[in-house]
Amino acid sequence: MIFRFLIVLLWAALWAAPDSAAQQLKQDIRARYGESTTFTAHFNQHVTSAFLDSDERYSGRLWLRGPAYRVETGGQTIVSDGEHVWIHNIAEKQVLLSLAEDNSDDFSLVSFLSEFDTAYESAERPDTTIQNQRLRTLELTPTDPFATFQTVTMWARPRDAAVVRLRVVDQSDVVMHFTLSDLDFPDELPDATFQFDIPDGVELVDLR
Repeated sequence: MIFRFLIVLLWAALWAAPDSAAQQLKQDIRARYGESTTFTAHFNQHVTSAFLDSDERYSGRLWLRGPAYRVETGGQTIVSDGEHVWIHNIAEKQVLLSLAEDNSDDFSLVSFLSEFDTAYESAERPDTTIQNQRLRTLELTPTDPFATFQTVTMWARPRDAAVVRLRVVDQSDVVMHFTLSDLDFPDELPDATFQFDIPDGVELVDLR
């Protein structure tokens, strides 16, 4: 599924970081993406796998409000109200409906940004300059030896701890790169953003 990428790893007791700088950066990022955060951005996703000899690219826009989110690409729309997830595959004229908790094994950027501090230990790496922008770098390793992902690297803006890039490596050595742009943190987002009405002529597949 393209965008379980944008939804899955984020709430519980804070694990100690190996150094105070990493701990502070982790806390700053976690505060930026708290339970009440509203967030919008454009994104690009690049997925590569040497084993599968694959190279895939996706782009679109996302909206986040706490546990609710909306992700739109050219061929797919994913909407969650925090309890349910609707995945509309436009070309197939099909909507898959499932419980949000059933999507917990895939990488979700949305969920990850709200829970990463509970599932990973962290180390701050040297600052990185990308496209003339200085970014703070945080490298994360899972506390669970059976975790789905080997490592996650996050790059955040120093001024507001907003994450603009991520690199995720899973246990099959699939590498996912995420780039976020046009970031905005509005005070409110309409309720309708996180509701999904099934279009006429589209099949509903209920997986609950």
